[in-house]
Amino acid sequence: MSQQFTQSYLSSLALSQEQIDSILDNLEADPDYINDEEFPPILVIIESQVLDLKGFIIKHPGGPHAILQYTGKDATNAFNSMHSGRARQHAKQFIVGTIKE
Repeated sequence: MSQQFTQSYLSSLALSQEQIDSILDNLEADPDYINDEEFPPILVIIESQVLDLKGFIIKHPGGPHAILQYTGKDATNAFNSMHSGRARQHAKQFIVGTIKE
């Protein structure tokens, strides 16, 4: 089921560098931390689609930081500059909604 997200809601999820560092430290100490209730939603925007990448950040070849820095933000330009068509196809499985205009 696809949801509609407001830009203001997504912006509220943006992480500070301090929050990113804390998440990375916790993930390094315990990779299961990703399943903790305290773990924040990892929603990013790519081409007006909202992707939930929480379950993928550990597997991301560029490391979790590459995704965490775009939480709540539009990652379209960074994504398109770094990824192949294959990665774009793979990303489709993580779409959970769109931006509400």
